[in-house]
Amino acid sequence: MSGANLPKNFQIESIPKIDADTWRKILNRSAGGDTPPMEHLLLCDSRRSLILGEYRRAVLDAGTAAELSLTRLLDSELEATTEPIRKMIRKSVCQLGPLVETLRGLGMSLPDNIQVELIRPRNLASHAGISPTDHEASKAVAMASVLVDIPLPHDKLLD
Repeated sequence: MSGANLPKNFQIESIPKIDADTWRKILNRSAGGDTPPMEHLLLCDSRRSLILGEYRRAVLDAGTAAELSLTRLLDSELEATTEPIRKMIRKSVCQLGPLVETLRGLGMSLPDNIQVELIRPRNLASHAGISPTDHEASKAVAMASVLVDIPLPHDKLLD
């Protein structure tokens, strides 16, 4: 992407550094055909879009990553129930907002500001075509990162 206009606040130091041992693990896992979970791939895409100033896309990918993670959490919470009950619940809570409400109803502790920082900007981007500001997109990506790390902590992916 030569000629891409990076945001004014972009700093190369903000990209996490990978040590040689971690890089070796990544290459070995990749050579073996392993890929990260979809939620983490979407977060990577979201961060890339954020860096490139593609804020609408960053929010959409962040929202999808969070939705996949919260669905993973819901599936885990419902493991002890019967298949018909799981199907009924999954069918009725397939969107981000209802997923958050359902998980909280099941007793799961989730960040208080999901609605403001992720769900609202994602819905505006998705349903109204409104592009968020860089600040809103950054907050959405950060919130999605927190939610994805609940069932799939990034620091455990190479274990």
